[in-house]
Amino acid sequence: MYKPNTLKDIALELGLSVSTVSRALSDNYQISEYTKRKVKERANKMNYVPNPFAVSLKVSRSFSIGVVIPSIRNTFYAQAINGIESVAYSKGYHVVICQSHHSAVREAESIGHLKEKKVDGVLMALAAGSHNLSHIKQYTDGGDPLVFFNCIADLSMAECVVADNKKIAAEAAEEFISQGCRKVYIIASVAHAKIVQDRVSGFRDAWIASRLDANDINTHYCGTGEQMLDSLAVILADAQKESRLPDTVFGLCEETTLAILQIVNKLSLTNAVKVAGFNNSEISPFINPPPTLFRQPAFQIGKTAAEKLIYAIENPDKKYSLCKKTIIASEKTTINN
Repeated sequence: MYKPNTLKDIALELGLSVSTVSRALSDNYQISEYTKRKVKERANKMNYVPNPFAVSLKVSRSFSIGVVIPSIRNTFYAQAINGIESVAYSKGYHVVICQSHHSAVREAESIGHLKEKKVDGVLMALAAGSHNLSHIKQYTDGGDPLVFFNCIADLSMAECVVADNKKIAAEAAEEFISQGCRKVYIIASVAHAKIVQDRVSGFRDAWIASRLDANDINTHYCGTGEQMLDSLAVILADAQKESRLPDTVFGLCEETTLAILQIVNKLSLTNAVKVAGFNNSEISPFINPPPTLFRQPAFQIGKTAAEKLIYAIENPDKKYSLCKKTIIASEKTTINN
């Protein structure tokens, strides 16, 4: 059976004490450069790998961070995790990913699990079902660093990294208006989410600024998963039956945009309404007629959030600004149809 080499094995090979080998590998100033070089060369030849558990005990850190997201199926979160890992890997941290599937219960369980595993900090995108955030407050009150990204809490408990949601939604409204759209259905998951509120607000403000009637914007909150599909099917079927279909149906996140495409196709409305929405995937070329999609800078959001979290982990004595919101701009948000 394979047995990895230890500090003791290196010490026996070189005729040194275990403590001397350990200090040499840690670049301790008490060890000569000659001995350090000799120990490191021998360690490389013996394929020595430090015991991460022992290292974490020594420095009181696990060199791991937790990430809690609604779903890895969402392209935005897949791209954000790439950004997170690009920073974590370069800093020597492992990433532990948990999915809440928009369940507040699973989100709370994930936070508890990550705390038990002694991760050094957590990056979190809130679940749509999160109302009572006591589980998050309990985590941050214990002094553990946490940074929100994308779906954030409007509370003074942690830093936040988001896209300029109002600006992107305003750009969407301007795009629709330029195409002659005068009646819109906005489809969202839940009304209480900060990201939804910002996007609805940005869209309405731009619409009204163009001197159009705000009553021609109908916002529908359809939940998540199967509930969203069922609710959306009823909304569009009723509008079709009563001859009051909108010009455009606008999804406020990737899940809603994909649900709209599915129901519009199911009800044979592809030539009756335009579909648009937030979506970071490359689906547009494969759909006819193609939807108008609005991108978020997912990789940069994940990267920035990870940088802030690791800074907080490695500088525990420096108070970072709680509830400071970092807005990540995007040079181009629209995928033209």
